[in-house]
Amino acid sequence: MNPRKIENHSETGLNLAGIVKRIIKYIPESTVNGLNEIVILDVNEQEDCFGAYDRKARWIELYAGDIIGWLPWILKKTYLIPYSFIKEALGHEIDHHVNRQNPSSEKAAETTALKYVYPSLGIFQPLIRLASLLFRKKHSSPDG
Repeated sequence: MNPRKIENHSETGLNLAGIVKRIIKYIPESTVNGLNEIVILDVNEQEDCFGAYDRKARWIELYAGDIIGWLPWILKKTYLIPYSFIKEALGHEIDHHVNRQNPSSEKAAETTALKYVYPSLGIFQPLIRLASLLFRKKHSSPDG
């Protein structure tokens, strides 16, 4: 069963809950089974991070201010740019949900984030896959 609740408590003025719902719609139900809620907030007051997964409550928090708050307003108003950043954070937290019995490392969750959200990208799948490969290659190189 897909998450029962997806709530946007962010002050960004963007329909981030709509973006999350689109992504979740394309994720196999077996992957998000047992996930109770996804909440979008502005920031995490306790740490600097993009999201959090609570294993006991089985909910995800995404922090819009940390994910897209730094973007110039004109880029925030495009759909594709906020979508790209939200999908990475959500995919990362979904990996923590999928691996809740054997918690994955932060690096592992980062590496597999795209796998969960890739189907929701539609016609942008090849472009995003190429960008992801180039990004990983640059950040895994010794001088990157």
